[in-house]
Amino acid sequence: MDEMGLLEKARQLAVRERQVRGLYVAAEALCPGALLALALVLLLGWAGQPAWQGLAP
Repeated sequence: MDEMGLLEKARQLAVRERQVRGLYVAAEALCPGALLALALVLLLGWAGQPAWQGLAP
């Protein structure tokens, strides 16, 4: 990967980090348990599982 490619990747990672930090701050502001819930939903999504599966009767 050339220097320009590395710089672009670093820029993309910085943007993603700002987005994640923004979600973190918003979750903390809403309620303390929201951060845990957000983390669980993201992990379930990453694992390919529907986040709301099993919640409906």
